[in-house]
Amino acid sequence: MSDTYSFLGIDIAKATFEAVLQVGPRQNSRGFDNDPAGFRALSRWLDKNGAGRVWAVQEATGRYGEALAHYLSQQGHAVSVVNPARIKAYGASKLRRAKTDRLDAALILDFGRTQRPALWTPPTAEQQELCALVRRVADVQHMHQQERNRLTAGSHPPIVQASLQAILAVLEAQIVALQKAIEAHLQAHPALRHTCQLLRSIPGIGLLTAVRLMVELPNIHAFDNPRQLVAHAGLAPSVCQSGTSVYGRGHTSRKGNAVLRAQLYMPALVALRHNPVIQAMQQRLQRAGKPKMVIVVAAMRKLLHLAFGVLKSGRPFDPAFALSPALGT
Repeated sequence: MSDTYSFLGIDIAKATFEAVLQVGPRQNSRGFDNDPAGFRALSRWLDKNGAGRVWAVQEATGRYGEALAHYLSQQGHAVSVVNPARIKAYGASKLRRAKTDRLDAALILDFGRTQRPALWTPPTAEQQELCALVRRVADVQHMHQQERNRLTAGSHPPIVQASLQAILAVLEAQIVALQKAIEAHLQAHPALRHTCQLLRSIPGIGLLTAVRLMVELPNIHAFDNPRQLVAHAGLAPSVCQSGTSVYGRGHTSRKGNAVLRAQLYMPALVALRHNPVIQAMQQRLQRAGKPKMVIVVAAMRKLLHLAFGVLKSGRPFDPAFALSPALGT
């Protein structure tokens, strides 16, 4: 496929993006606004430079890059959305020292040209709507927590107290309404409902955690094994050891999807109390003298292993199978 595509490296920011285009041996670069007008300007620039169809490569930057990825896909271009940790490691392998938006885009282009990353699959319309609902309820919950913090921060004049309580009531009503909208959306789309049911069959994963996982992992088949999924979430153990002179303390890599990682913390605490598979793992780690946070992170990893298993197999959680030594900890 690479013989029929020009390569386009894109460095995404909130308001703008830098693009570097390679057509044959020639490279050109330009910055654009990260909005529909900027996307149309990008198309005109690609045409002006004789790019034809392009293979666009960009980092996974959450909401900032999604609209551009959708636009390029709709225009018939190939798109790859890559874990930023892979780009960073590739830059280190090139002994890269300088850093600008243009140089970042050029590095992303070179990564795509040489590494041929997997192509991105656009989510369906029902997946996009679920994503919007899930993100909205998360935003409203964040606002609710902010107002609660203000309410409990100290004494307030009566009018301020009443204002805070009124806003909290509105936000609570919105959270309930959005959760009902999510449930209705799942009922209207059997494939989404089935995926949610598979995830909720795992003790420790409730409705909101399930749909958040569905949003952050729209295509489980992009991962060949659970270790890749764990690495994607930035939960893979990182060992610092070399010979006999360097022996650092192990930790998680934290190079991955921070949103996904954060969403697993509370479910892991619940699973440590109610999930027999994770409880068995907890007992093994406690006997080995592991500290509490190590056990919690291990529970987060195990939840991802279990989620991978039910989504790949299409079968609900089975504790007898999940306790199999083949799945590991």
